[in-house]
Amino acid sequence: MTPPELTIPKSGNCKSFNGSAEDLNVKECSQFKRASFKNGKLLQVDEDAFRFIRHTFEEAYGFFLSRDVFRSGSSLATQGLPPKGSNEPVFINTNWEEYQEVVSWLIKARILAVVIAPEWRDHLWFAPLLAASTHLLELRREWLRPRKGIQVPDCKILCLFADFRYAERASERPIRIPTPTTEQCRSIPTTPRPTAPQHPATFLSKKPAQHIKKEFFLKYGKDILPPKLLADIIRGLTHGFPTRYRGGGDFIRRYTVPPKTEEDKEKAREKAREMVEKGWGAGPFDTPPTPNPKCPKNPILTLAFTIPKHKWIDDGSLRLFFHKSHPRGLSVNSLTPRHDIKTYFPEGQFQYLTFAILVSMIAKAGPKTRLTQFDAKDAYKQLYIQDSDGNQQVFEVDGKFYADWCACFGSLYGNDIYSAFGHAHCMCLASMAGTASKSLCR
Repeated sequence: MTPPELTIPKSGNCKSFNGSAEDLNVKECSQFKRASFKNGKLLQVDEDAFRFIRHTFEEAYGFFLSRDVFRSGSSLATQGLPPKGSNEPVFINTNWEEYQEVVSWLIKARILAVVIAPEWRDHLWFAPLLAASTHLLELRREWLRPRKGIQVPDCKILCLFADFRYAERASERPIRIPTPTTEQCRSIPTTPRPTAPQHPATFLSKKPAQHIKKEFFLKYGKDILPPKLLADIIRGLTHGFPTRYRGGGDFIRRYTVPPKTEEDKEKAREKAREMVEKGWGAGPFDTPPTPNPKCPKNPILTLAFTIPKHKWIDDGSLRLFFHKSHPRGLSVNSLTPRHDIKTYFPEGQFQYLTFAILVSMIAKAGPKTRLTQFDAKDAYKQLYIQDSDGNQQVFEVDGKFYADWCACFGSLYGNDIYSAFGHAHCMCLASMAGTASKSLCR
């Protein structure tokens, strides 16, 4: 039986629109049909400019962009609707008057799309499209190639990387990407993107067992921790913690920079050797350790360098730091949503410990109060990242490749994983000591 066509209200003012699928009348039984659309030849994008758009999307997301749904005249190899259930990203450029139905289809099908659209804020479809967009490019007029007899509207013409796969976008707001001139776009490389050979991943069998006991959290956290937080801690200690990164790994992305001096190179080699010796990772390898049977994605080789380990003590100790916010707007951190301790509590029910709060606590405790502090040794290195996210843990030193098994400095996911785990640990310690209360959750 053929499902009924999608019922869509006429485009109109969005004053009462909240951006939900329900407001667009998206129903589970509905089916998008491209046959009623004209081919997307209303406005084309210059070929060199489109190469920049495609290159930028692929760098940001790590997925190949190869499907043009509406046959808009792009150079993409595949044309037409994707197969049902496909998770490939698509390019959307068609008659803008039809975008009410197009955006409804994207919402229902949960598709990652590169969309050419005018900034029509008074139309119902624009709000959910913008709300799902992680990246935004304002197209230059010189990029636009309107069909004969068609005038380009005076409003801004945008290119949006809209990720409808998730209820909320990874970035706090759309990341604005500067647009080069058409002449500058011609310098975008046209060579095929490299991929790494399949790695046997026998090194994974040498990973030490997790020494932190999940039974401790089950015993002392069941009545004090939010259920989802407890479940995530137990799962992470059992199988490794997920990074929650929303990009892919269809090809190698390399953002490394060779050390400037031989001394810097030796420092990096020393920290890589230390990582392997302490059981925090594996290597060196002649080829990247992903893709492998546990992680089929190509590696993201981020910029890495050493920094002093201590802020106030110059004892020569170094820390290997991974700049996962580089390149700006296209990095691993750009597509990693926040999931620190605060995200496990209802709005307004968790408060970070600030210096002002600490001072007020000391003042309330009064004179002769005893203060102590402790620091968990190599805290990040106690928490494993799940094997399926291993492509984000690969790094390169002096032409050799290494796999880091643990949460790493410079990654948003490393920070947030330990934020959740560390708070949960402290709350369980308070529960064990009999001092836990609901105020711990604030």
